[in-house]
Parts: sequence; C-alpha cells; structure tokens
Amino acid sequence: MMTVRNYADSGDIGNYYRWFNASEAPFTLVQHLMRWVSEYSLAPAWLRVPSVVAGVLTWLLTSRGVVGPLCRGTRRLPLHLVTAVFFLACWLPFGLGIRPEPFVALGLTAVVAALLKAQRSDAPLFWLGTAALVTGLTVAVTPTGVAAVLTVLVFAGRIWRIVARRDAVTRWIAIPARVALLGCLGSVGLVAMFADSTWNGVRRATEIHDEFGPSLGWYQEFERYSALLGTTFWGNAGKRLAVLLAITSLLVAGACAMRGLHRMARMPELPLLIGSVLAVFAALWCTPSKWTHHFGALAGVSPALVVATAVLLARAGSVRSAHD
Repeated sequence: MMTVRNYADSGDIGNYYRWFNASEAPFTLVQHLMRWVSEYSLAPAWLRVPSVVAGVLTWLLTSRGVVGPLCRGTRRLPLHLVTAVFFLACWLPFGLGIRPEPFVALGLTAVVAALLKAQRSDAPLFWLGTAALVTGLTVAVTPTGVAAVLTVLVFAGRIWRIVARRDAVTRWIAIPARVALLGCLGSVGLVAMFADSTWNGVRRATEIHDEFGPSLGWYQEFERYSALLGTTFWGNAGKRLAVLLAITSLLVAGACAMRGLHRMARMPELPLLIGSVLAVFAALWCTPSKWTHHFGALAGVSPALVVATAVLLARAGSVRSAHD
C-alpha cells in the first residue's frame, strides 16, 4: 500500500523502498485499482474489499463455470458444498489481502470458464473474445498472469476448431478476420500495461529489478518451496495445505487421465483443467521472484481440479463396482 500511495508524489507506481523508486510497470493494473480505493479510506477492512469481491467472483466462476460443466450429472448441492470447502482452503491463506494474486486467480478462472463455455455455446466466438480480453488484462496484473496465455495454449486445439469453422463467408476471409478480432481484444492488456509508461521506462525498471533482486533463475524454483516448508511467515499450515491439495490433485488426475479413466467417468474435458493448473506452476517456475504468496494464483483452478478429481475417483469406483 505504501508503494501505491507513492503515486501521489511521483506520478508513477514506483517501489521507493526496494528498487530506488523504479517503476512497477508494466504490471500495475491492480495497483491503480488500489490507488482509487485508498483515496476513500486506508482502513484495513476497506482496503480488502476488492480482494473479497474478487474472491466471490472467483468462487462463482469456479463452481458454476468450471466445476459444473466438468462434473455434469452430479447432484448440485453436494457438489457446490465440496467445492466451497476446497475453495476456502485454497483461497483464504493467500487471497484475503491487497496483493494482486486474487485478481490473477479470478482472471485465470474466467479464462478457463469462457473457453469451456465456448465448446458448448451457440455463440462460441463471443466466449473466445471474452477469454482473449480477460487474458490480456490478467497478464497486466502481475508476471504470474502469464499463466493465462499458457492456458490459452492448452485450449489451442479447440480454439482453432472454432475459429476455422465454416460458415456463409468464405473460409479464407473468415479465419484471418476472426484471428485479428481476437488479437485486438487480447491487446487491450497492452493498453493497461503501457497506459502511463513507455517501453524504455519498462526496460529500465526491469534492469533495476534484475540488478538488485531478488531475481532468481528458473532452476532456483526450489527456493519457493523451501520458504513454504520453512518456519518463517512465508510458510504456514494453511499455505502448505493449499499447495499440497493442488499437487496431489495434479498427480492423481494426471494418472487417471493417462489411463483414460476420465472418459469412462464422462469427464472428457478434465485434461484441459489439468493443463490449466500446470500452466500456473509453469508461470511460477519462470518468474524471477520466489515468494510463496504467488501461490495465490492457484486459488481458482486448483480447487476446481481437486473437486473434479474427487468426482472422477467416485465415478470410476462406482463403474468398477458395477462391472465387478
């Protein structure tokens, strides 16, 4: 918050306390949002209202937009209750604050929900456009937001089938036009990233960040997990549980998908959700700072995968029992 309030004197979101007031650009979208919020009051409860709103929206997208379509045929009330438990377990340790990770979780969940909806909607291009717009804005939040782009790559095959779909317009005109329109929507993120900064300013700020650090390589990702399992405030039981749930569900769901159990359990889109969670870990792996609060980006797609894995195991077990 002190970094955000520094805007009043410098006219830029700069980190006065660590990087000699070097700009935080191009990842300042949430800081500008918090700047407007802090102009009304600096009360801790008020400053956390945006993250709470983001958490509620993430919950709605997780339960209705991701878990619901993946687990079609499951009774709604038990499904929503289980989703709520796992969502709170993953969101509370990281999301109740003023950091940008809750908004990355919201953006990632919205992208996954929109891309899943595009597969079943009568207006698939609308949902693809929504996913493109949200992807661009999510990247502008924080470096971990690159996971949104990786998520789009996970869905690339299905996106291409929609874009290349034949209609009344000749195909050689329709495909470039659709790609251009989606690109325009996605480029809105660049407007958010460079609205009050130049490329040279971003380049210079990045050089200062790299020189004074912390700037660790991808091969030092173990530092994040070392802090998570350590005895400092970077790691506690709640944070460890959230990450453990994500990793366990990845391993179990991945093993089931490799054996084709997701098709037997009528959950053909499960590998796409697995890829979306892996995209977050890949983005974390490549980010130069290794703080544990970055795991907050998992707070939407991770509980969805945990619930989907539980439903998959239940369905696979019931099918196996019926077969026996």
